[in-house]
Amino acid sequence: MTTATKPVHEGEGYRELKEKTTIGEILETATSFEQTAFNFYSALKDKISKSMRPFVQELADEEKRHWELFQKLSQNPQVPAQLAEFIK
Repeated sequence: MTTATKPVHEGEGYRELKEKTTIGEILETATSFEQTAFNFYSALKDKISKSMRPFVQELADEEKRHWELFQKLSQNPQVPAQLAEFIK
């Protein structure tokens, strides 16, 4: 799970998404959000008590699933047209 986009910090998400003009840009930004969250939880789990580690691992796993979903959506040629129609 890797992406070349820059990390997104809390509070920047809305502003960053608002600036996007295409479905591809939105999916790329959303993927970046998930990557940042996954990295955060993955790093956090080694810094907290053992009793909390399974919970934090579950959060990291959920972010990874979101990342995978956005990757699949961005690679599906039908998604941009369907989302554009839905947004109208």
